[in-house]
Amino acid sequence: MTDFELVTAFNDMATNTQSIFMNYVAILFAHLVAAYLTAHKLSKVMTIAVTALFTIVTFQETFTLLFTWKDQVGLMRAFQARATLNWHGASSGGIWVGTLFYLLFGVTTMGGYVGALVFVFLRRRSDLRAR
Repeated sequence: MTDFELVTAFNDMATNTQSIFMNYVAILFAHLVAAYLTAHKLSKVMTIAVTALFTIVTFQETFTLLFTWKDQVGLMRAFQARATLNWHGASSGGIWVGTLFYLLFGVTTMGGYVGALVFVFLRRRSDLRAR
């Protein structure tokens, strides 16, 4: 792989990672807004069905994000192996930076997922008590 191809692949991977993460955030907030507006109107079965759909989509986005980031860390290693690419930010900072972001994405996405589930069921419970 030439230097140009490596830089292009890395930039494309970075764009894809950002896009996948923003898709996750959009799904998460759409679920939170929907839960806020409709949690008290849904039956228990419908709440579980919506939660199951949310879980499937969330896990798909999370795993895609983590696998894409893992590939991006592999490209960072290739950057560090080439002296001609010292000018690029991916060649500095060491692999620990990529690993840190990998863990950060994992914790953020799973934390958001668990928080959304707790919110849905607490919101539903509080609305049912108010009746």
